[in-house]
Amino acid sequence: MLRIFTKSPTEQLKNAIKNNSYSKAVKAIQNGVDMKEINKSMSPLIKPIYKSNYELFELLLKNGASINKNVDKNDDSPLLADYRLLADYPLLASLEKLSSKKKSDQDYKIFNLLIAHPYFNDHAHPERTVLAFIMKYNAFLREEGIKKLLFSHPGFDINLNLMVLVTQVLVAKNEVNEYLLGHVLQDISIYSNIDFNQLLNNIINDHPELGNSFLIYAVEENKLELVSYLLTRPEIDIHKKEQYSFDAPLCIAVNNGHVDMARLLINAGANVNVSSPHGTLLEAATYHYDPKMNYVKYNSEQYHTIMMLLLEHRPNNINHLNNDHETVLFRVVRLGELAVCKKLIECGADVDIVNKKGETLTRVANDKIINELYQLIKDKKNSLTTSLSLATSAFSQFATQTTTSSIDLPESSQQIKQKL
Repeated sequence: MLRIFTKSPTEQLKNAIKNNSYSKAVKAIQNGVDMKEINKSMSPLIKPIYKSNYELFELLLKNGASINKNVDKNDDSPLLADYRLLADYPLLASLEKLSSKKKSDQDYKIFNLLIAHPYFNDHAHPERTVLAFIMKYNAFLREEGIKKLLFSHPGFDINLNLMVLVTQVLVAKNEVNEYLLGHVLQDISIYSNIDFNQLLNNIINDHPELGNSFLIYAVEENKLELVSYLLTRPEIDIHKKEQYSFDAPLCIAVNNGHVDMARLLINAGANVNVSSPHGTLLEAATYHYDPKMNYVKYNSEQYHTIMMLLLEHRPNNINHLNNDHETVLFRVVRLGELAVCKKLIECGADVDIVNKKGETLTRVANDKIINELYQLIKDKKNSLTTSLSLATSAFSQFATQTTTSSIDLPESSQQIKQKL
């Protein structure tokens, strides 16, 4: 006698999900599936998300599929989970799909359902908000379609989400960047039609310590009007350094080649003698960094203007030596900027320094300025020699005069001497 083994509804649903079959999933659910058993390993929503199967996703969600894989018995936020497990979370899986080149309308519909889900809008658990998830992995916010969909969605609680983000910045939780707050605020104002300055003022009024975070963001993004406004507020410290790169606002402006921003900050009292991990401002002005911190093509016009701007204020670290025992003048002669060379020398740049390789300025100089540079150095040395000779002559004359002639004391002093 043959026995016919039939799979349980739970196994039927597992197979339906595996095969991305909506019709088989409907049948399994009608047969009385145990969704708690389905949710034990990983959320059954992951498969239909990656397969862009909106019908199957909606069906599973309505019938109790887990919106969030359990990290532990307390069902904590996946922000606490191991990075390798991130693909187990429906929201992050949906974001990943939307960030790919193969996204479809079905993927946006799935994300729409996730945003509006009560799990992500629970005031008792602000760490679960959509923005809290996204800010942990902020690369997803580069996608304009996602930002528009998220910030304009009626189910997106702006106040709740901003409260979470502000808290993360204040305690530096999950490595949230200082100026990332400004980026998100700008995007929210664009897509939700809320005035940016109003959002910014509300946050600074409630948390004055975040004013400097907004200043860092505004300088980084070269927002002149916003920086001008922020500098009028009493809680702003123009010298406070960014918490990760340890760059002051002026360092950021110089590193990015933002001439007008550098001028604005200097006129507002920024210290031109400040330095950063990249060197002095004069050194930073000679090159710009890409995100990987490698040398990139230098912009002659920006470099020239910023360097001249800094030299107008006579920085006192003009002869700072780097690890190669070179000053900023070595950089400038290699770039062949004669006018800046002349200005540096006028401001007191040392022309006699030899680097670790035993090379002088004329040895490393760009060929197109070698003759003029040699003359500048010669004139500098002649000027120093002349000044030294004049000083020596004046001293000798004074010494001779004091030894060959007496110095008349005032009458009152002579009378005192006689009495003594």
